[in-house]
Amino acid sequence: MNDWKTYRETRKLAQQIAKTRGGAHKDDNWERPLCKNFNYIGAIGEIYVGYLYDWQVDKKARKYGDRGIDFTVLCKEKFITIDVKTSSLIDGMRVEEYKAAADVFFFCYYNKEVDWVELVGWITRSEVIKYKPYDTGRGIINHFVPVHDMCKMDKIALKRLRPIVKMPEHGVPNG
Repeated sequence: MNDWKTYRETRKLAQQIAKTRGGAHKDDNWERPLCKNFNYIGAIGEIYVGYLYDWQVDKKARKYGDRGIDFTVLCKEKFITIDVKTSSLIDGMRVEEYKAAADVFFFCYYNKEVDWVELVGWITRSEVIKYKPYDTGRGIINHFVPVHDMCKMDKIALKRLRPIVKMPEHGVPNG
């Protein structure tokens, strides 16, 4: 999308969310950063997807993160969970082993040179876990899904997905 009308405001919001999320883990070892500004990069990807599909972004900071769910939507009377993975590496999406909780993963590429996000593709959890996990060398084990193996965004019927009005902390979504 070339015309992101609220881009300046979006960057400010992503910075606020990143600061809040980082503050939630300041005194513990729960978070393991994979790159510089990882909270910002993740937040801006989630905000971008929320903007594209008019879905509400979760701005809360949780001690143990969002448990791998960024959005819950309704499709054909079934709840679908979505996790947005954003990376400054365009080669593919990394999903930590045993943390593939969402039904569907959206992959966004973050271009740090111009501070811009592009929604690249999507893949289901059942497909993600077929990729053999590998050690990143930092003690983090990831499934790696190459970009060319992901479905293009035009292959998902997003018009049929309706956002959930309110999602409780844990449990069944409310509509």
